[in-house]
Amino acid sequence: MSDFTPSEQRTTSAVMTMDDTTGPAVTLVGLNHRTAPVEVREKLSLAPELTARALTRLRDYASQGVILSTCNRTEVYTVADNPAASQDRLRRFLFDFHSLPLDGAASCLYYYSGQEAVRHLFLVAAGLDSLIVGEYQILGQVKSAFQSAQKSGGLGPSLSRLFRHALRVGRRARFETAIGRNPVSVSHAAVELARKTLGGLSRHQVLVISAGEMGKLTAQSLRGHGASRILIANRTYSRAAQLAARIAGNAILFSKVWEALPSCDVVISATGARGYVLDWTAVSSAMHQRGHRPMLLIDIAVPRDIDPKVAYIPGVTLYDIDDLHLVAEASLAERRGELGKVQAIVDQELDKFMQWWQAQGVVPTLISLQDLGEAVRQQELAEALSKLHHLPVEERTHVEALSRAIVRGLLHRPLVAVKSHPELLSAFQALFGLPSENGAGPAPPEGNET
Repeated sequence: MSDFTPSEQRTTSAVMTMDDTTGPAVTLVGLNHRTAPVEVREKLSLAPELTARALTRLRDYASQGVILSTCNRTEVYTVADNPAASQDRLRRFLFDFHSLPLDGAASCLYYYSGQEAVRHLFLVAAGLDSLIVGEYQILGQVKSAFQSAQKSGGLGPSLSRLFRHALRVGRRARFETAIGRNPVSVSHAAVELARKTLGGLSRHQVLVISAGEMGKLTAQSLRGHGASRILIANRTYSRAAQLAARIAGNAILFSKVWEALPSCDVVISATGARGYVLDWTAVSSAMHQRGHRPMLLIDIAVPRDIDPKVAYIPGVTLYDIDDLHLVAEASLAERRGELGKVQAIVDQELDKFMQWWQAQGVVPTLISLQDLGEAVRQQELAEALSKLHHLPVEERTHVEALSRAIVRGLLHRPLVAVKSHPELLSAFQALFGLPSENGAGPAPPEGNET
């Protein structure tokens, strides 16, 4: 079993292939909450509405790919013959798409290929690589990334197989272990942080800026934690009104946020905006009207919704998504007993996937051996039949059937052996004088993943 724990800092420079040989391999470039602070992650994040355009642009750098972008990570997956060269192209894609120079942010990237890339994705899908260990949103985000790549037409059979397998890993982790018991999300962690900071929420007015998925989870968690006065603001007012009705809160127009701010003791913002929703001027004005009574701001958006400079305004306490580590550590303590069970599932499924992958690398050699056997059979049969021209047609047919049976019988055991033990492939090729495919794991024909 792996000894990896979610709190470890993993290497960002190792490059490994599926079986330490050259050849096609799953390749990954990315960054997450462990390797990059939020001010770096927000530069390379992808809003959902940009995903289709990004996948189209990715075709200039890789023949296929999947982009997984959440508040805590941005990762690009592909399958490539030359992992090192592919990783360089994926890195350039990330920075080119965002029109960013290859500055210090590049040092926050990690690079995995082969088995390590597969293992990383399985850990992500299982919730072990999340800021909140075991959080349940990540599996849906992996599924959405997979579906977006499918819709774009930029997904080959091997990568498709990989992501289907990753979803299986995530489902097993949730159904077969208690890692997801009393599920915790980033939104829940933000509310828990507010509750602990203020000693309770029942006496405070809370403003939630967002009616998207994060906003919904935040509002529901607030109600569950005793908040009784909840305002909901969203750029689309009807969505704010629907959410407010669901949690017995009140909806306000997005344009009225500045007016409502002075009356709010807590603000939790989680929009997908590319610029600040609350800037220094708005918060400073609100604090002046409040007489500088304390205000708690929690920004769980990536890119950030709240200008970090507001933290210097007297009376303001500002937390961003990276400050949720205190809640994350408490959550991990509660779930630590389940980590080994989930890691065991990851290891089991990793073995299964690698067996499938390596078997794909054996297929061309098996075909070559069958072709060789058929060529020898036809040559020897033709020579034999030239000397047995007196045989009736029926008996000549029997002789040909016999030759087929002999070749099939002789090749059966070697074919089964190399399929069961792909690590013998090189020796097998040398023994029979077959061409080397120079690597394992080529994609099966389009549409065939058996």
